[in-house]
Amino acid sequence: MLKRYNPQKPHKWGYKVYVLSGISGYAYKTEIETGKENIVLPEEPDLGASSNVVVRLARMIPRHQSYKLYFNNYFTSLHLLKYLAREGIHSLGTIRRNRIPGCKLLPEKEILKKCRGYSEEYVTDFNGTDISNVAWKDNKIVTLASTFAGIQPGTDVRRWNKQNSRYVNIKRPNVVGEYNRHMGGVDLINSIIGIYKIQLRSKRWQVLRQDQVGHWPQWSDKKIRCKFPKCIGLCEKCGFALCYNKTKNCFRNFHLS
Repeated sequence: MLKRYNPQKPHKWGYKVYVLSGISGYAYKTEIETGKENIVLPEEPDLGASSNVVVRLARMIPRHQSYKLYFNNYFTSLHLLKYLAREGIHSLGTIRRNRIPGCKLLPEKEILKKCRGYSEEYVTDFNGTDISNVAWKDNKIVTLASTFAGIQPGTDVRRWNKQNSRYVNIKRPNVVGEYNRHMGGVDLINSIIGIYKIQLRSKRWQVLRQDQVGHWPQWSDKKIRCKFPKCIGLCEKCGFALCYNKTKNCFRNFHLS
């Protein structure tokens, strides 16, 4: 079964689709998650199931032309950043602490004691590739890894201070601003789909209702809404509410319309 269950989503069941998109909301490449992919070419490294998704989607990106690729912490690993850097693709993503071997950043419990806007950076040579790790405290702690961006130059951003009931300015690292500016492409695609949602069932049911085979009226004890206003009853095959009595034959009209 291709459908996946996610209790944190408004629609719990759905299809998981990986997308390579631009900030304009244009999807360049998609891949439906089936649980059996994790396919790598002979010249590609096996970086694990999640990072391999990025490797596959990035095959169409021209090499050594200073393209930049952004992804979230589900995909990010230091090995992925190293691979992309050697392919001539700059990369940036949020990252989980347990994917940073020998992490030199302060423990999250220590960072939580710092004031809002606190940030720190540690740059390491990971098998010949310079990677910047940055931790920033906002409402929550954000940890990022990049091969081209770091703390500097920082900028001021406004945040609401509950204690003083007013807006205050805090410092935001450059890498966070860079991430925020370029990670909205997939969300934009979702919003466009929501606006122009197509009822995929419409054509199938249009054909079904007019095939004139096996449609039998079925009475319902409950008051239900007919496809035509103020009617009750059911079509056994379609499952649509329709009524049939001495004054109205919505059942016939619906299947002939």
